[in-house]
Amino acid sequence: MFNYLFPAILIAMIIGIIYYIAWERRIIERSKRFKKIEEGLEKIEKALREFAKTEPRLAEILKSMRLM
Repeated sequence: MFNYLFPAILIAMIIGIIYYIAWERRIIERSKRFKKIEEGLEKIEKALREFAKTEPRLAEILKSMRLM
């Protein structure tokens, strides 16, 4: 019985490591996508703030949402 226990534990550990590596890569890829989205939103926010300098109505809206 113990002759099969050690190889079974090793195989389970190897499968666990392979799964963890695949999971980690997926998480890294998602964080890259979120970073791109965040950068895009920052650009939009900056553009809105610049436009709000000439448009008082937009400035009021941004102030009410605490974006300015």
